[in-house]
Amino acid sequence: MFASAANERPGARDRQRRRPTVEEPPAAPIPPAYRALAAVSAIRRARAERTLAHAERDLRRLSREHANAQAQWAQSRQSAVELEGDWHRSHLGSRISGRDILAARAMQAERERQLKKQAEALHACAKDAATARDILVEARRTYGASVRKAEKLRVLRQRLEQAGGLSFI
Repeated sequence: MFASAANERPGARDRQRRRPTVEEPPAAPIPPAYRALAAVSAIRRARAERTLAHAERDLRRLSREHANAQAQWAQSRQSAVELEGDWHRSHLGSRISGRDILAARAMQAERERQLKKQAEALHACAKDAATARDILVEARRTYGASVRKAEKLRVLRQRLEQAGGLSFI
């Protein structure tokens, strides 16, 4: 016996000593209703992810536009201040007429309206992004809950079948 053990490949005895593993019975198939629910959840989740991506892209674009509008507004405000300063320095003077100042104020008011409009669009886009994010989180949570429920039902059925209590299903 010892002589044959010396001729054996290394590790052969270890393999012989291992206990055979008990294979688990194959998992019960997931019921069609749960498969359909998972498919719907996956579609809803994918749609929410696309909506969120679009909303975030729009949010970034509107943020850039808002920043540009603020810069333009600041420039127009500065030019209006300079015009008014020039007007005051010239004291109803020869360089700037009252029409130029009125035009500068009108331009500044228009920029302020544009800035306010862009701020409202930015706020609406941020709200849409938050809504899409909430939908995505809810879809992921619902999908996870349905998967856990299906797994619990599968384990329960398996236990009942092992106990002999679910022969009619």
